[in-house]
Amino acid sequence: MFARAMALREALHRIFKATMTGRPPQGLDLKTLNDELLEARSHESLTHAENGFMWEWVSSDSALDRMLWAIAHSAAELLSKGDLSRLRQCGGEECGWLLKMPAEIGAANGVAWRTAEIWKRFVAFGRVCEAAVKVKR
Repeated sequence: MFARAMALREALHRIFKATMTGRPPQGLDLKTLNDELLEARSHESLTHAENGFMWEWVSSDSALDRMLWAIAHSAAELLSKGDLSRLRQCGGEECGWLLKMPAEIGAANGVAWRTAEIWKRFVAFGRVCEAAVKVKR
């Protein structure tokens, strides 16, 4: 499962990076994402909810690869329905993290991200990119 997680992470990074630079993604990277999507979809079921219908995971909560299903699903949603013009890459020398700029921050003000906004995103992943915290005001 660890190898699948690493392969998905690397494929997603290359897909989003290609998208940001106006290049088509590599076929192997799309295959990696699609393989994980197929696996995820096999564990979903359409159910009736109070306000209509919704997708629900039908597999055990203890399935080790369950987190990959949500990651693949979210990435596919962003790629197919998201505002990809908001994708940015951290300029830190050893970072390279890709971020989706929040809608409330206009593209013209992208360099004016508040430290708190950056901090919340990076702390959630367990590290802070020093270059991203040095924000122009």
